[in-house]
Amino acid sequence: MSDERETSYAFAVARIRALEGNLLDRDFLEQMIAAKDVSDCMQMLADRGWGGRERELPPEELLSFEAERTKEELEGLLDDTSALEIIKVPDLYHNLKAAVKDSLTQGSFEPAYLPGTEPSGQKMREIILSQDYQALPGELGAVAKEAYETLLHTRDGQLCDILVDRAALQAMYDAAMSSDEPVIRDYGRTLVDVADIRIAVRACRTGKNADFFRQAMVRTESIDPEEAAKASASGEEALFDYLRRTRFSEAVDALEISQSAFECWCDDRVIESIRPQLYQSFTMGPVIAWSIAREMEIKTVRIILTGKANGLTDEAIRERMRETYV
Repeated sequence: MSDERETSYAFAVARIRALEGNLLDRDFLEQMIAAKDVSDCMQMLADRGWGGRERELPPEELLSFEAERTKEELEGLLDDTSALEIIKVPDLYHNLKAAVKDSLTQGSFEPAYLPGTEPSGQKMREIILSQDYQALPGELGAVAKEAYETLLHTRDGQLCDILVDRAALQAMYDAAMSSDEPVIRDYGRTLVDVADIRIAVRACRTGKNADFFRQAMVRTESIDPEEAAKASASGEEALFDYLRRTRFSEAVDALEISQSAFECWCDDRVIESIRPQLYQSFTMGPVIAWSIAREMEIKTVRIILTGKANGLTDEAIRERMRETYV
């Protein structure tokens, strides 16, 4: 690495170290859980600078504001944000699913497009309607065509979702394995492994057949869909035995506690994959890790606010809490 590149990273990391001090830690999140209601939680977030000068934003608008603030910070730090494309993959493919359904339902489907993707959900809908799939970047065109034709001929929304979700996982895994950044490789591999485990558990509990595993899961260094399918066909205990033979044996411990504990375990593995970047100084790693940490932080705040709005007990909200980066 050249001295010029190290200097550039050192400047970016110095800024990130300051921003890490603004991340919400476990103590603060516990205070939010103990707050009386959503209004009190929102005031606590405002006192921590969330929302900037826009202090009267509703919860969802506040979360969107903070996500956009993260994006702007990254664009100000990095000349090239292509390494962060893996983080945007889930939103991109979510919008693709919505666009496919929107293009076929003639107004009966209300699309929930997420902001910040390129192309946007609305643009993807226009492209699908025109059947100009080559206008979509990379593998997106082929995925869009397959999903559209599947939904058109089968009217099976779940099958359409499976096709797009698997393509998203494959895109993340390919991006991870081809990246020069260790943090992206660790993050992407962990994210896809955890997604595969989620799929296997859900499929086992709903009695899906082996074809479902082949359609839904991505083969990784740690998870083999064929082996998972065989184990699942023999029941939950057989699947648990298979998982115990992987590097994710702790997933079984979490599953034996509760589904909420398992969901927390899944997200916590992602945080653990990026935490070593707290101690790096001359690579892009800390910048990428901070952006992932912010995404997870916003997700955790949404869990707390939603729990408060729906009258969940403090213990029920706490059970859904994710590990923090700091």
